[in-house]
Amino acid sequence: ALPAKRPAGAKAVHAPRKCPSCGEKVEKEADTPYIRCVNPACPAQLKERLRWFCARNQMNVERLGEALIDQLVDAGLLKTFADIYRLTKAQLIELDRMGDKSAQNVVDSIDASRERGLDRLLAGLGIRHVGGRVGYVLASHFGSLDAIEKASIEQLSTVHEIGDVIAQSVHEFFHSHAGRATIDDLKSVGIDPKMEKPTASEQPLQGQSIVVTGTLEKFDREQM
Repeated sequence: ALPAKRPAGAKAVHAPRKCPSCGEKVEKEADTPYIRCVNPACPAQLKERLRWFCARNQMNVERLGEALIDQLVDAGLLKTFADIYRLTKAQLIELDRMGDKSAQNVVDSIDASRERGLDRLLAGLGIRHVGGRVGYVLASHFGSLDAIEKASIEQLSTVHEIGDVIAQSVHEFFHSHAGRATIDDLKSVGIDPKMEKPTASEQPLQGQSIVVTGTLEKFDREQM
């Protein structure tokens, strides 16, 4: 940006096109200098992606905390989201400071997360711009992973609250090699939730905007 400040012989810097960790195509965030790897199985991001997937507002795998995820990744037992659902009690007991009861609690927590809805799963996949609210909008409109995958960018962008940027991000995830592999892997372990489209009578606040202000005594703002 300031040629006069450059040292003599300076070479042009070219933006990376592939992630140095996994080799997948990177994505530049619109109107920002940020370049991101969007591969959900990228080794350099694996632990943080797993923590996000397991967090309370996503799949809520309550007993699979930060330290345990570190142990499991370091032991080579977790490489994908679906690997969570392949863990056995026998594998867990082999870990340091993991007794029989603790191992069973982890297994039970993982099994309980199988009941989470499609919106929670979408929020946990790490798709750019897709959090809890967008996950719910997509889940309630399309109802299944297969329907979202079949949707065109135009069909996605016409959904209320889903604009062009989110539509592009979702479409790219579901049609990328890494995204398809992630979805197929989750389906192979039985994670393929469906959601029925709510009827108008089930959405009494549809079309209204609610603003929460003031001090909350019994709920935090996220719960509201």
